Amino acid sequence: YQLKSSTDSVGTPANILKAIRKEFGKLYDPSPFNKKFNPAKDKDALKTDWGRTSFVNPPFSKSKQFLIKAHEQWTKGKTVIILLKTTVTNSKYFSTYSKGAELRFISHKVKFKGYKDVFWAPLLLLVFRANKRSTKWKTISFE
Repeated sequence: YQLKSSTDSVGTPANILKAIRKEFGKLYDPSPFNKKFNPAKDKDALKTDWGRTSFVNPPFSKSKQFLIKAHEQWTKGKTVIILLKTTVTNSKYFSTYSKGAELRFISHKVKFKGYKDVFWAPLLLLVFRANKRSTKWKTISFE
């Protein structure tokens, strides 16, 4: 099913957030879901520093910018977990800016908050651990 929305910014499912918080503890969200986001009034996650440990569910139309920012924050010694569509893996920027991150492919379709149907594309989490490099990948489930 295609996710139908006037925006590509969606709330993260509770089961995903719960699992990430269980593993990583308290998280900073530099890009919280905000249906009425106004760049003139609201903080722009791409122009600010993120927390010590951040989880990001970016608007998918800005995956490239958020992946570059996640990588930049990791180089500053921060842990960043970012949710992306797997379609980004077939891009030059992904091969450049995912280096050092652990890849976690989500084994099932994800249903975002406020939507009746599951999202059409497979998703993955990139985990950049502070001051560590990884070449690991695995398949995970939140069901």
